[in-house]
Amino acid sequence: MAEAQLFLCRVCEESFKSASRLRLHEAACKSKKLKRCYELAQENKTTTAEQQSPMHLPDILQHVSRMQEVLSADNINSELRNFTTHYSAVLNLQSPLRVATHNLSVDCVNQTFKFLSNLRSRSPWALSMLDAQAKIPSGVLNGNFLWLGNYEQCLSVRALGAKNESLFRGKYCSAQIFAPVLQGQSITLGLCLPDICDKDDLKVLVLAALEELKQQAPVKTNCQPVEAPSPDAAAICVICLLSLVAFVVLAATLYDILIYQPVLLCPPDEVLLPQTPPEPLLTEPSTNDAGQHRSTLDVTDYTPLFEREDVAEEHAKFVQSNTSAALRAFLAFSAYSNGAKLVSTRVTSEGDLGAIHGIRLFSMSWVLLGHSFAFPLAYADNLVSFMPRAGDFTFQAIVNASVSVDSFFFLSGTLVSYLLLREMAKRVGPMKVSWLKFYFHRYWRLTPTLLITLGFFICVFPFMGEGPLWNPDMSRGPCHNSWWSVPLYINNLYKPGDQCMGWVWYLANDMQFFIISPLFIIPLYMYPIFGVIWNIAGIASCCVSTGYITYIHSFPADFPMYIADPKLAMTDSFYQIYIAPWCRKGAYLIGVLCGFTLYKTSTSLFKMHWSVVVAGWAAAAALALSVIYGLLNVSRGHMISWELNAFYSAVHREVWALALFWLVFACCRGYGGPVNAILSWRPLVPLSRLTYCAYLVHPIVIFWNLMSLQSPFHLTLPTLSWFFVGNLGVTYAVALLLSLALEAPLLAIEKIFLL
Repeated sequence: MAEAQLFLCRVCEESFKSASRLRLHEAACKSKKLKRCYELAQENKTTTAEQQSPMHLPDILQHVSRMQEVLSADNINSELRNFTTHYSAVLNLQSPLRVATHNLSVDCVNQTFKFLSNLRSRSPWALSMLDAQAKIPSGVLNGNFLWLGNYEQCLSVRALGAKNESLFRGKYCSAQIFAPVLQGQSITLGLCLPDICDKDDLKVLVLAALEELKQQAPVKTNCQPVEAPSPDAAAICVICLLSLVAFVVLAATLYDILIYQPVLLCPPDEVLLPQTPPEPLLTEPSTNDAGQHRSTLDVTDYTPLFEREDVAEEHAKFVQSNTSAALRAFLAFSAYSNGAKLVSTRVTSEGDLGAIHGIRLFSMSWVLLGHSFAFPLAYADNLVSFMPRAGDFTFQAIVNASVSVDSFFFLSGTLVSYLLLREMAKRVGPMKVSWLKFYFHRYWRLTPTLLITLGFFICVFPFMGEGPLWNPDMSRGPCHNSWWSVPLYINNLYKPGDQCMGWVWYLANDMQFFIISPLFIIPLYMYPIFGVIWNIAGIASCCVSTGYITYIHSFPADFPMYIADPKLAMTDSFYQIYIAPWCRKGAYLIGVLCGFTLYKTSTSLFKMHWSVVVAGWAAAAALALSVIYGLLNVSRGHMISWELNAFYSAVHREVWALALFWLVFACCRGYGGPVNAILSWRPLVPLSRLTYCAYLVHPIVIFWNLMSLQSPFHLTLPTLSWFFVGNLGVTYAVALLLSLALEAPLLAIEKIFLL
């Protein structure tokens, strides 16, 4: 051990001689200091905050608020400036020209020494390795805490000896330093090391540098693999499963196009009636009044029973009815047939609720817009200068995009109520409804596609990218212990702070609302007046509970409040209010009442006076605008009273749902005008059918883009707009594949065997 310490001291001394600008203090090589560095490294194993790439909206907002607070004018003091200045020494440590530690591996020390020697002789590869590591950039006080260096340049380093023999390769590593002055935030340093060194070596080195600078801070280190890692067993299993599905889809599509469709669409000639009358038939001769003889044609019996199209349709039904269930199940995976159903603009299950399709599509686009603007905030280098844009009038639709989720809750409640009431009317009461099929259909409709996406996200996604920001543990970490809660739809209740696929909290809420929906819909069918009162009571309880929790915990009413005061606890608010079913059921129940109203007014005799229509549209517009722009001044930094904050939190989602109530009702009952023409536009129907798959995959697409960045994301309106457009296109392309391969086939199989 003494020899190793002496060797390290020699390295330190060489560092002094080769880099006078570093001013390395000789005491760093003394055994006392080395021992202290080792102790700090051991302590750090248990005290370092394991910060992962943000995958949840509250984590991103927490990051934004802390950055604003740390870098506000009142907090930019000499302490922060001095601490930032110290980082030049930390970076110079990882040239790596400084080695003052006790627990470095021998091989790492040897390769570091070779690097130092070649740096003194100005070897091109050594200079490239030094150049690849991070330097203190501009804009630190503007929120630029990602000092990533050059990832590709580091990996391209090939260290060569005097005889051109290979010594080592460059390995890209990063160190997150959680300085106390940064109040929980970290500065990320990108460093280029010899490939034999690992993250533990780097941690000891960084702690040694901090100790030398009389600074103490938790440190988290990570090293990217030099070679792209090979998929593990779990990833291979998921890839094989996806390959099997792709093979079945391909085989079914070819069989459908080449064999089944010709038989289905081309009935044999013998079943087609002739298209021209038969030869005339001569009847018995007859005599007219003038005594003249004549023959008559008897064509009164020729009446074509079917036109050619009718025969083809009847033949298709005959072929389908005589096709075995196994073959139909196989053909359910045909991308040709499923694609034809997908692009069809005929409205089926939603009946005459055509506007639902447009609202669903625009709501999904709104969700994606909000996430495309919010998620890059955690990877930005100009956060502080960009955040004032949140107070712009034009940004309020983005800042308040969270109500787009309430649009989904409302639509779900509307459709479930409307269709279930029609089913109960058809079967003359709720007792004859097949409740087992009612629940099974919902679970089968959502879960298989969700499970495939979950397996892909946990097992395959970590191997899909690389870069200084790529974190393969990002998807596996939270999912290791809580993945099972996702298909059970309890992930919003079981350890909500450690969710797997954090965005599917919506599916858990929606399933929970669906399970209890008969308790609110059956009374509307059996006892309408009581049912309406019962639903209103449920809505009121949601508002009261939300307002009460907001007030007693001083939670922000919505995201604009969090922007105005970064000290507010948005993370706790997210778990106790935002994803809590008792605080989100209001919009769903308003949707239930909307479905009931549509059911009761389905007769063509229903009419409204023009004054009622005008008043309804005016009220709906006022309600919607009050939600979108109600906190405009708050977004600009002007706080409101806690009482008003609690009131807004209690009612704004229900107010939004009430605006949608009128929108859907008016459009579906003939009073929508140009609004209904847009929302019911037939080309929107196919895209609307992809909404579920698009919601499942869109965060994966966004984070795949962000985590593959080689440099921080610079926030500008054009950049974010194009980022949204790209995410929108890729999301729907992936959603199309997922729908054709899994969602549509599984629904078809359900119809074959259960309906």
